[in-house]
Amino acid sequence: MGGVYRALKLGEGGRCYLYNIVKRICLMVAYTEHPETASYTWEYRGGCYQGGSIAVYERAYPGEEYHFDSIPIEIREDESLYNSISNVEAEIDSKVSPIFSYLSYFCLFMSFISAILFAVFFYK
Repeated sequence: MGGVYRALKLGEGGRCYLYNIVKRICLMVAYTEHPETASYTWEYRGGCYQGGSIAVYERAYPGEEYHFDSIPIEIREDESLYNSISNVEAEIDSKVSPIFSYLSYFCLFMSFISAILFAVFFYK
């Protein structure tokens, strides 16, 4: 299995330990402004990987040497706030858009009526 077995001091049996090493790290942060103090913060929101994990691990095998001097670290901005704002905007647009559409048709219709009335009274 590739683990390390350690026998118990008393009695029979023991434990088998398996090790994982970190291959890469990714953190999700969110930008938050604080107008009352004229400051801002970056708040930790979790990991970027499946299940909110902050790291990707790989099996380690006894006897092999691993170096941790070049682990890639990513920091990503959490855009769920922007997505929720755009969803609200889309919902408002879907409700308000028909109103402006009917209003524009009404204004076009009234401009035609006004043009006809102006022509009739002007040439009289």
